[in-house]
Amino acid sequence: MASGAFSNPKTLLYVAPVVSTTCTLLYARDQDFFLSLFSEKSVPAEHQGHIQAILPSHFARFFHRGIYGVVGFIGATTWLSGGSAYSLGRGHAAFGWYMGAATLAVGHLAYVPWIAPRVKKIVETTDGEGEGAVVDVLREWLGLNYLRMWTTDLGAWVCCLVAVGKTLTPRA
Repeated sequence: MASGAFSNPKTLLYVAPVVSTTCTLLYARDQDFFLSLFSEKSVPAEHQGHIQAILPSHFARFFHRGIYGVVGFIGATTWLSGGSAYSLGRGHAAFGWYMGAATLAVGHLAYVPWIAPRVKKIVETTDGEGEGAVVDVLREWLGLNYLRMWTTDLGAWVCCLVAVGKTLTPRA
């Protein structure tokens, strides 16, 4: 028989940010994995022209489909972490950790000024626009995405794990 720990709405509130930050972190990792395949130095020369031709439209579809999920996960983390912190109150040991998670989730958006111009350039690149230019811009985007993943996304996830540990640990 289940303990009922997850039937308590507050427990669900406290644990939900771990789920949303995990989704954000995994999505960032998937972006790195799937898109870096186009930019590896080991791509055979006969494939490089094809990549130059298909990458802009592929990236546009990939980005436009994924952005709603990413923004949704960021929003969920921000609101659920903030709600958890509010529910617990300032005096609780997890308060700062939940607020840190919310802040780092919003911090994901701080990268937009550096990310957006690269997305625009990749999506708007046309055939014949500099040999390998789109792949070079993709490498820049991947570098920023990787940095964001290891700072804001991982940071928010760690904050959520610590917060849940401090919230759900039985007190003596």
